[in-house]
Amino acid sequence: GGGGGGGGGERRGSSANIGGGGGEGSMAEAMAEMEAKSQYAVDVRNDIENYSDAISGPDGLASQITKAKFRRMDDCVRFVDKVDEALSALSDERAVLKAFDWPEEKYDAMREARASHLQLMEMSSRLKGWPKPRPGTLCEDELRMMETYFDKVCRVLDAQARTVESDEKRFNKHGVPWDRNAGKAVKHASLNLADSYLKRVLTESTAASARANEAQSARTQELLTKGVRFAFRVHQFAGGFNAETLKSFEAVSTQLKGIVQAQGG
Repeated sequence: GGGGGGGGGERRGSSANIGGGGGEGSMAEAMAEMEAKSQYAVDVRNDIENYSDAISGPDGLASQITKAKFRRMDDCVRFVDKVDEALSALSDERAVLKAFDWPEEKYDAMREARASHLQLMEMSSRLKGWPKPRPGTLCEDELRMMETYFDKVCRVLDAQARTVESDEKRFNKHGVPWDRNAGKAVKHASLNLADSYLKRVLTESTAASARANEAQSARTQELLTKGVRFAFRVHQFAGGFNAETLKSFEAVSTQLKGIVQAQGG
């Protein structure tokens, strides 16, 4: 029995040795972590002392935020950028600001409004200036890229629409002027995407009709049908067409009717 116990002892010993080897490593790691933590604590304490006036002085950031009231979202965006730049000097923003009477709720609302507004502006500008495809890009690939981007735009605007009432209340409470026109601008700009999509389909269908054969004709019909479907989705989203998109839509519809009638004939 004792031999068995001894064997157990040896096994325990060997596992302890393995642990011991790693033990020095983990001990060193633990020390390093403690030093890092204490260095971190020192950094936070230093920041609280050094930036006390800049954060909570009479003209400090907290006071500027509390007083801030904006008429336009552009002004709010510029203000948040300026404050964020100042806060980026802190070793740990949350840990340092906890030491002060920081207007967290108001500043969070400003940051959130800024992020949403800039996202909408970026979408508008991308939709308006949809880039020309790289030479050699397959028509189907290009249409897929447009569809994917439009899906993303729809998701963002749907999410915003779900919370817009409560968001606006919160923003107004904090003097943040939410700009409803930014969302409308995205819807309007999406018509440019629909127009690009329809024109791409038309170009492809014209090129394909020059090499008319059965396979090409089936593909052309499929592309034109995609064009009509996509345009319809954008029409629903934007609440109508503008003159340019309507013209492209009618051209695609006419070509599609022509193919369908020819098949019927």
